[in-house]
Amino acid sequence: MMKTIKNSVSMDELVKALRGIRKCAVFSHLHPDGDAIGSAMALTLALEGAGKEACCYIKFDNPDSMLPEKFRYLENLDKVRNLRDFGSVLCPAKSGAKKIILKDCEERGPEIDLTSMDTIVAIDCAEEKRISTAAAEIFGSFSGLTINIDHHASDVGYAKINFITEEAATCQMLPEIFDACGFDITTDIAEYLVCGIMTDTGNLTHADVTAMSYEIMGRLRRIGAKTDRDYFELMSKRSLEKARLYGNVISKVRYFDGEGNPIEKNDAVPRIGIVITTLEDLKKTGALQEDTSGLVDFPLTVDGVLVSIAIMEQKPRDFRISLRSKDGVDVNEVAGEFGGGGHEAASGCKIYCELEEVVERLVAAVARRLP
Repeated sequence: MMKTIKNSVSMDELVKALRGIRKCAVFSHLHPDGDAIGSAMALTLALEGAGKEACCYIKFDNPDSMLPEKFRYLENLDKVRNLRDFGSVLCPAKSGAKKIILKDCEERGPEIDLTSMDTIVAIDCAEEKRISTAAAEIFGSFSGLTINIDHHASDVGYAKINFITEEAATCQMLPEIFDACGFDITTDIAEYLVCGIMTDTGNLTHADVTAMSYEIMGRLRRIGAKTDRDYFELMSKRSLEKARLYGNVISKVRYFDGEGNPIEKNDAVPRIGIVITTLEDLKKTGALQEDTSGLVDFPLTVDGVLVSIAIMEQKPRDFRISLRSKDGVDVNEVAGEFGGGGHEAASGCKIYCELEEVVERLVAAVARRLP
């Protein structure tokens, strides 16, 4: 039985809400990782399998308007619509009420009237703004039921029904939820659940992995998930461009001691490792933004390092930050200092300033929390 946190509803209340859905939209966070895609699609397919009408919306910024390459082997990805293509528009209805329209700015499909739906669900997303800039407006204006299912300790509980735990992945929560609802877990759903659990736990290697994590993965394998293929596609496979990017940026990892001083020689124990990817690195290697995934894990493998930081330049003075830690160092607090969040051992945020100032501010914030 999962243990909920904060102002979560009971499992019975969540089940009643999900069973009562007739037509809904499912959202997850922008720049989606495996748990975002996995949980959103698993829920969408489970609702459809139960005879409900469901559609999935996620914001992603790839040049070809497609999800990251490593997820494209999964079935039914065409059900995911890109929120990058949409803007939320509040339109006065004839009755004087408001309509919430997802308007396709590229005219690639029909406008979607969210007010025709009885429920909207956000999954694996700690804040509305992590869905899109229009999401707060959508959640604030929607007159139907809003549901938030998540595993982030930093979740602010923004829906009418919030179900929040601290499981290792949102996809780890869903089998118990589906069982309680009476929703079937098909092979396709099992594959999406594996995707989320495998990527959010580092293939079952993170500190928050439990015996239940292994039991669920075993069950999904028995249902038909091809976990060997999943591991290759999600954790191992690299394009030539990504391989070149790794070689380029890992050779320039910067290390700092426990007081935040840079280590120039092998004369101190490293406690913080920072891997930086600039726009010039991407241009030089031909890699994409999505190819930076996984880089944050490397510095943490270096003996002595307690916190690993990946800094990814999105555009000038605009950096996306990923943080990982071990031995109880709370990087959720670090991310929170910059308006982000996540988990104790894995969090993220955005910082807007010059690169060296980003490094200086992050190192100082981490050093204050080292033992």
